[in-house]
Amino acid sequence: MRILFLILIVCLSFSCRNKNKIPAGILSQTKMKEVMWDILRADEMILNISVKDSSANTELKRVELYSRIFDIHHITKEKFQKSLSFYKSRPDLFKQVMDSLQSYDRRVSEQTFRQPRPFRDTAVPKRPVPFQK
Repeated sequence: MRILFLILIVCLSFSCRNKNKIPAGILSQTKMKEVMWDILRADEMILNISVKDSSANTELKRVELYSRIFDIHHITKEKFQKSLSFYKSRPDLFKQVMDSLQSYDRRVSEQTFRQPRPFRDTAVPKRPVPFQK
Protein backbone atom coordinates (compact mmCIF):
# COMPACT_ATOMS: atom_id res chain seq x y z
CA MET A 1 0.00 0.00 0.00
CA ARG A 2 2.81 2.41 0.85
CA ILE A 3 4.57 1.63 -2.41
CA LEU A 4 1.40 2.40 -4.37
CA PHE A 5 1.02 5.67 -2.47
CA LEU A 6 4.68 6.57 -3.13
CA ILE A 7 4.30 5.81 -6.85
CA LEU A 8 1.17 7.98 -6.96
CA ILE A 9 2.98 10.91 -5.35
CA VAL A 10 5.92 10.60 -7.75
CA CYS A 11 3.57 10.51 -10.76
CA LEU A 12 1.69 13.56 -9.51
CA SER A 13 4.89 15.50 -8.93
CA PHE A 14 6.00 14.88 -12.52
CA SER A 15 2.60 15.78 -13.91
CA CYS A 16 2.45 19.04 -11.92
CA ARG A 17 5.58 20.47 -13.48
CA ASN A 18 5.43 23.85 -15.20
CA LYS A 19 3.41 23.05 -18.30
CA ASN A 20 3.79 26.56 -19.69
CA LYS A 21 7.55 26.16 -20.08
CA ILE A 22 8.52 26.43 -23.72
CA PRO A 23 11.23 23.99 -24.85
CA ALA A 24 14.50 25.08 -26.39
CA GLY A 25 14.35 25.71 -30.12
CA ILE A 26 10.77 27.02 -29.93
CA LEU A 27 9.95 30.71 -30.39
CA SER A 28 8.73 32.54 -27.31
CA GLN A 29 5.13 33.66 -27.26
CA THR A 30 6.14 37.28 -27.82
CA LYS A 31 8.38 36.41 -30.78
CA MET A 32 5.72 34.10 -32.20
CA LYS A 33 3.16 36.92 -31.97
CA GLU A 34 5.48 39.28 -33.87
CA VAL A 35 6.19 36.75 -36.63
CA MET A 36 2.53 35.75 -36.93
CA TRP A 37 1.54 39.43 -37.15
CA ASP A 38 3.89 39.97 -40.09
CA ILE A 39 2.77 36.75 -41.79
CA LEU A 40 -0.89 37.71 -41.49
CA ARG A 41 -0.14 41.13 -42.97
CA ALA A 42 1.79 39.49 -45.83
CA ASP A 43 -1.14 37.15 -46.52
CA GLU A 44 -3.50 40.11 -46.60
CA MET A 45 -1.22 41.90 -49.06
CA ILE A 46 -1.09 38.81 -51.28
CA LEU A 47 -4.87 38.58 -51.19
CA ASN A 48 -5.12 42.21 -52.34
CA ILE A 49 -2.66 41.52 -55.16
CA SER A 50 -4.64 38.49 -56.34
CA VAL A 51 -7.89 40.50 -56.33
CA LYS A 52 -6.34 43.23 -58.48
CA ASP A 53 -4.42 40.92 -60.80
CA SER A 54 -5.70 37.38 -61.20
CA SER A 55 -2.71 36.41 -63.35
CA ALA A 56 -0.19 37.32 -60.62
CA ASN A 57 1.95 34.50 -59.28
CA THR A 58 0.82 34.72 -55.68
CA GLU A 59 2.70 31.63 -54.50
CA LEU A 60 6.02 33.10 -55.64
CA LYS A 61 5.18 36.38 -53.94
CA ARG A 62 4.19 34.52 -50.76
CA VAL A 63 7.51 32.67 -50.68
CA GLU A 64 9.41 35.94 -51.17
CA LEU A 65 7.50 37.74 -48.42
CA TYR A 66 7.79 34.86 -45.96
CA SER A 67 11.53 34.59 -46.51
CA ARG A 68 11.85 38.34 -45.90
CA ILE A 69 9.84 38.02 -42.71
CA PHE A 70 12.04 35.17 -41.50
CA ASP A 71 15.15 37.21 -42.31
CA ILE A 72 13.81 40.24 -40.45
CA HIS A 73 13.12 38.16 -37.35
CA HIS A 74 16.38 36.19 -37.69
CA ILE A 75 14.69 32.79 -37.77
CA THR A 76 14.44 29.97 -40.28
CA LYS A 77 11.37 28.54 -41.94
CA GLU A 78 12.00 25.26 -40.14
CA LYS A 79 12.17 26.94 -36.73
CA PHE A 80 8.91 28.76 -37.41
CA GLN A 81 7.19 25.56 -38.57
CA LYS A 82 8.50 23.68 -35.54
CA SER A 83 7.25 26.46 -33.24
CA LEU A 84 3.88 26.58 -34.98
CA SER A 85 3.50 22.79 -34.60
CA PHE A 86 4.37 23.09 -30.90
CA TYR A 87 1.82 25.85 -30.31
CA LYS A 88 -0.85 23.96 -32.24
CA SER A 89 -0.23 20.94 -30.02
CA ARG A 90 -0.69 23.19 -26.97
CA PRO A 91 -4.03 24.96 -27.52
CA ASP A 92 -3.76 26.82 -24.21
CA LEU A 93 -0.52 28.52 -25.28
CA PHE A 94 -1.66 29.01 -28.87
CA LYS A 95 -4.81 30.74 -27.63
CA GLN A 96 -2.65 33.17 -25.66
CA VAL A 97 -0.64 33.99 -28.80
CA MET A 98 -3.77 34.47 -30.90
CA ASP A 99 -5.46 36.59 -28.22
CA SER A 100 -2.40 38.81 -28.01
CA LEU A 101 -2.55 39.17 -31.81
CA GLN A 102 -6.15 40.34 -31.57
CA SER A 103 -5.38 42.91 -28.90
CA TYR A 104 -2.33 44.07 -30.86
CA ASP A 105 -4.52 44.48 -33.95
CA ARG A 106 -7.02 46.57 -32.00
CA ARG A 107 -4.25 48.83 -30.64
CA VAL A 108 -2.73 49.34 -34.09
CA SER A 109 -6.15 50.05 -35.61
CA GLU A 110 -6.98 52.59 -32.91
CA GLN A 111 -3.65 54.36 -33.38
CA THR A 112 -4.14 54.44 -37.15
CA PHE A 113 -7.61 55.94 -36.93
CA ARG A 114 -6.63 58.45 -34.25
CA GLN A 115 -3.98 60.09 -36.38
CA PRO A 116 -5.21 63.41 -37.70
CA ARG A 117 -5.79 63.46 -41.40
CA PRO A 118 -5.32 66.60 -43.44
CA PHE A 119 -8.61 68.34 -44.07
CA ARG A 120 -9.11 70.66 -46.97
CA ASP A 121 -12.18 72.82 -47.15
CA THR A 122 -13.54 72.39 -50.66
CA ALA A 123 -15.67 75.53 -50.38
CA VAL A 124 -12.58 77.74 -50.31
CA PRO A 125 -10.79 78.10 -53.67
CA LYS A 126 -7.10 77.20 -53.88
CA ARG A 127 -6.06 80.63 -55.15
CA PRO A 128 -7.64 83.85 -54.08
CA VAL A 129 -9.93 85.25 -56.74
CA PRO A 130 -8.85 88.77 -57.77
CA PHE A 131 -11.22 91.50 -56.65
CA GLN A 132 -13.29 92.86 -59.50
CA LYS A 133 -14.63 96.42 -59.49
